[in-house]
Amino acid sequence: MDNDDIKDEIKRRVDIVSLVSRYVTLQRAGRRMRARCPFHEETQASFYVDPASGFYHCFGCGAGGDVFSFLMQIEGLTFPEAAERLADMAGLRWRSSPGAKQASQQRDTVRSVNEYADEFFQQTLRSDAGAAARKYLAERGINEASVQGFNLGYAPDSWDSLLRYLAGKGISGQVAEQAGLVKPRATGGYYDTFRNRVMFPIYEVNGRVIGFGGRTLDPDEDAKYINSPETALFKKGRTVYGLNLARQAISDANQVLVVEGYTDVISVVQAGIGNVVACLGTATTADHLRLLSRYADEVVFIYDADAAGMEAALRNIETFENAAADVKVAVLPTGQDPDEVARDLGAEGFMNIVEKRLSLVEYQLRMIFLAHQEQTGSDRAAAAREAAQMLTKVPDAVRRDEFLATAADWWGQGNTARTEAMQRVLTEELRKVMPQSRYGRGRYGKARYAGQSDRQFITDAVSRSAGDHPAGCLKMEAAMLSAALTDSDFAGYMAERLAVEDLVDERDRVIYTRLVEHLQSGQGYVPQTVIDKLPEAGAVRDRGVELWMQEVDCGLERKVLDSNIEKLQRYRAWRAWREQSARIAEAIDGGELSPDSPEYLEFKRRSGELGGPGSTGYHTYEADWGVAGSNHDTAPRADAGIEEAKDDEGS
Repeated sequence: MDNDDIKDEIKRRVDIVSLVSRYVTLQRAGRRMRARCPFHEETQASFYVDPASGFYHCFGCGAGGDVFSFLMQIEGLTFPEAAERLADMAGLRWRSSPGAKQASQQRDTVRSVNEYADEFFQQTLRSDAGAAARKYLAERGINEASVQGFNLGYAPDSWDSLLRYLAGKGISGQVAEQAGLVKPRATGGYYDTFRNRVMFPIYEVNGRVIGFGGRTLDPDEDAKYINSPETALFKKGRTVYGLNLARQAISDANQVLVVEGYTDVISVVQAGIGNVVACLGTATTADHLRLLSRYADEVVFIYDADAAGMEAALRNIETFENAAADVKVAVLPTGQDPDEVARDLGAEGFMNIVEKRLSLVEYQLRMIFLAHQEQTGSDRAAAAREAAQMLTKVPDAVRRDEFLATAADWWGQGNTARTEAMQRVLTEELRKVMPQSRYGRGRYGKARYAGQSDRQFITDAVSRSAGDHPAGCLKMEAAMLSAALTDSDFAGYMAERLAVEDLVDERDRVIYTRLVEHLQSGQGYVPQTVIDKLPEAGAVRDRGVELWMQEVDCGLERKVLDSNIEKLQRYRAWRAWREQSARIAEAIDGGELSPDSPEYLEFKRRSGELGGPGSTGYHTYEADWGVAGSNHDTAPRADAGIEEAKDDEGS
């Protein structure tokens, strides 16, 4: 088989639902699956997967395609790299170009080095050399099941043990350095990055090891914990520890608990709570939140109030507020970490703390309230100013108003007059520190709103790019093309009556042309083939996937097909008339035409035909069609001069 044949076979063998489910939690929505999009921030699901065709599409950001494009987007791979990965899943062999093959082999080599290192660390922990590490883990309360479940290991107190082990596997020091496992010596050669450390392998969500964390056993070592350096596979700001094991529990609970360290995760899991992970690094990034938001609607960070993670979170509230998921914080007793709480209180005690979770904004406002609760007068104004500064970090106007009311309630402590006074002061302070252009601005812009039906949201999305044309026009032609991609009889009837030039969107014209050619080929009606062969340029293929994913009622569309074809044809005629009217007006103004010239008289005659019975001007379409144009009794009259029709929707 050549690569085109292999590509088709990969699409047949690799189930897109199984592939996408490795990265997001899908839920059934009719005959399709739905999730929050992994490629942009959103709170309502607009990402759809069609198991039958093997396509996906987000009606929020426009991302879409097949198994190849999904893996390329989600993993940041080139096409050859994605093709090799998918071919491996399908039990096939992909032929790459020399350059692409070299890049892919380099990534694969780093993966192999990580796997060898993982194997070495686990073996060493079980050997005599790992006795001190096993003792440390036992003292920390980490049992054998957790040691095996998290694949814990040990890096021996040696400068070159791993280096020699990898050499025995045919891995050079230079390649091991690319994986971050060894460092170069100033005098030449290499030495092990991790020495005398308990090792915590870090896995992608698909279960492939990409890096390591190491906890020193040397009490004199300054660096208590170290991680692998950034590599081709390991990016600390995008990586979450334990997600490969917690994914199903997170999906079941629709909630993810985030703690600070490796042992915190392990202890909480040992206590019987599975939906727990740790973000690498003290600062949680937007990429961390984007990743976690794929799997749950709520993300709860669990911090000691004095911990570095809490301080970093409070400095970066905007990032948490802009996350797709609802982000909360649960505060531990001072001086305790999740590891200690899980071991001392068990699952029930730990979850009791989680039940008291607050948003970061609520937490900070409460801290301000506690600091100023006994103050009045100018001190109360100072508290209001501090609270207002915090509220400016909330981009959504509705949430900001809710927080403002909550802060006033806390201050009032049941005293209505005190509550109302604080609400007035807070509102005034907020107006001072927030420019009007930002104050009151919504968080989600034109994204899908809660309660909007799937069909209405998708219909609105596919008619979003009308450009200079009326929105209803694109909405109608999109519905017609979607029905044609679903029903061969509908497509055949439409092909006999509708010209390519009658369509408005240039992409739709290309799709319709290919569809008609496919019908005329006599090779059987397989619209997925049409979409697969659409050009990538100009987002034509993306538009094809979007139309395919739009659900339409073919029976209803068939009933109105003749009427809709006529409307598109009349709109095409009106566009031509409008262009001609501009030319005529310019010619009259320039003295090139007179009212009795043949061209002008022909224009009057054509205007009368377009206007229909009882009118000498051009009248457009029924108001319920939703297309902009003139009303019947306000159409331009040819004998009243050349005047373009007004746009009802724009007036």
